[in-house]
Amino acid sequence: MKALLLFLFVIFTFSSCKKDNTIAATDIMLYMKEAYVGDEIQVIGKQFDPEAKKNIVVFSGGKEVAATSVVDGYLVVSVPEGAVSGPLYVKKGKKSSPLSTAILIRRKYKWQTLAPFPGVGRICAVGFSVNGKGYITTGATKYSGTFPKDMWEYDPATNNWTRKADFPGNARYFSFSFVVDKKAYVGGGITNIPYDGTRDLYQYDPATDKWTQMASIPNTDSFTRSTAVNLDGNGFVINEGNKHGVWRYNTASNTWTLLNNANIYVPWASIISQGISFVAEGKVHYGFGVSNLSSPPQPSNGLHSYDATKNEWTYVNQQIDPGSGLQALGNTHFFDGNIYASFDDYGTLNRYDPLNKRWSRFYTGPLNIKSDAAYFTIGSTAYVFGGHAGFYDLGSNQLYGFNMDPYIR
Repeated sequence: MKALLLFLFVIFTFSSCKKDNTIAATDIMLYMKEAYVGDEIQVIGKQFDPEAKKNIVVFSGGKEVAATSVVDGYLVVSVPEGAVSGPLYVKKGKKSSPLSTAILIRRKYKWQTLAPFPGVGRICAVGFSVNGKGYITTGATKYSGTFPKDMWEYDPATNNWTRKADFPGNARYFSFSFVVDKKAYVGGGITNIPYDGTRDLYQYDPATDKWTQMASIPNTDSFTRSTAVNLDGNGFVINEGNKHGVWRYNTASNTWTLLNNANIYVPWASIISQGISFVAEGKVHYGFGVSNLSSPPQPSNGLHSYDATKNEWTYVNQQIDPGSGLQALGNTHFFDGNIYASFDDYGTLNRYDPLNKRWSRFYTGPLNIKSDAAYFTIGSTAYVFGGHAGFYDLGSNQLYGFNMDPYIR
């Protein structure tokens, strides 16, 4: 019996030490450098196994798939779900080809339905993002509804919401927000008791989950609807109330300065509300929205830029694709040097190239949200929350995400 066991041990040891004579595939190249998930691609190379299924193509992200055919020096394989852009190689048995080629996996653009907001659905809330997380607070359940003050944090890594410290000021909607040095600033808006515009400002620190009241805008005119951006560490707030004041908030000194706004509205010959603001080429840009001098309000296609070094606004002679629409309702996102905004529907995105000053239709795919949604951007993903499809509808509690990166990485 011992002799038999010794014999089997020797045979096993010899077998395990036997060399793998498989020859690795070499000279790997791609006929197509870009593809979508599900597309068939051709992997060109040498020393492929004549039996297709024995050639295993390994994509970045660790996804492996067997070739479906091997013909005249190339493999045919389908890009698997879960593959990401990056190098790929071919395995034959235990041998792998050198990492000698890379592929870009293109994204099929679409809005993703994400974890629903745990609080009550709402319209005209304010959104912002800090340190890779999004925040939603204030707003109204509907027009002439209730005004919640709860705040929630959204973590895209886990697709979960977490309750945070409530907004400390009076309940309101149509507030503005901007972020400087990992702290958010929220102010303005329309209160429910009394029903009036506001001028106060609050700072939120996500690191401590605490709100601090800051200096109010020193002006007798209330801020009902307004929009804001961060430029060079300062908050720029454009009031869409009666006088349309444009203010700069210095975060270091906690002070406000009224800016020159003499040229911002004259070329339009109208009063604009629900416009969009963004920073491009070191300047604040503001425009679009609707003109309140007509009934019903008509879309505006005006756009102005503010040069802080000259303290002046100038009209931007932009180009607008006829298919892009002419209205924006405060939904803007920045990615890869371009601005993305919704003009005629919150599911539709238009892209602005600041260098060529041109707008073009980027994506068309409607959501059940037409107006009064909140938004924020994290990395390459645009998020849109709440809003409603009809004027008298209750606000939605749904969150949608749209990755603007053309490649899966």
